[in-house]
Amino acid sequence: MMKPELKDYQSGATTWKREYKGIMYTLSHNGISDYRPEGTWCFYIHLNDNLFINPDDFKLFDREPEKKERSFGSYGETYDYHSVPDYGFHGGITYYSTDSFMDKNGEQRKSLKIGCDYAHLWDEEGGYWQGLNDVDHDAKILIDELVSHHPVKLRCQYSGLIDVPDNFYKARNGNMVHKSKLTEFSEDKWPTWLPE
Repeated sequence: MMKPELKDYQSGATTWKREYKGIMYTLSHNGISDYRPEGTWCFYIHLNDNLFINPDDFKLFDREPEKKERSFGSYGETYDYHSVPDYGFHGGITYYSTDSFMDKNGEQRKSLKIGCDYAHLWDEEGGYWQGLNDVDHDAKILIDELVSHHPVKLRCQYSGLIDVPDNFYKARNGNMVHKSKLTEFSEDKWPTWLPE
């Protein structure tokens, strides 16, 4: 098997998927080109319809698709994301999409991907100084602000179970674990998953 070369990574998009305070997010660096020799940094947050403790909070971010005419008589979907709460997207929201998926229990779920980019005029005039750590820092500040207004459930990092924070403990390995899984661990069997 042949590994990708550096130029392959630079011409495409490289992503880093992370989780912070119960919110999944993605950092992305998009291809280097003649048009954009530095490439473009972006970050996206991922919000599932069962994420928020108050189910009505998801509705504040959820938008129905609208049909929009594009060039040459073709049509595509767009979303009125300008009314979505903006808790610190760099330069505002510049990306919005929806997806559906089936969860572990066989239930149909909806997911939103909302993001921003670092390709604004002031980024260019500033010399595109941002790097991975800067974009990650901005994403975490946004998530801090988001969860302060709209508390979220947590995902068990052992089982994937989603529930309210009171039903979790912090394990010795630093992960959040649902209390219902505690019987699966002992000092002899996976002791790092026991409470701190």
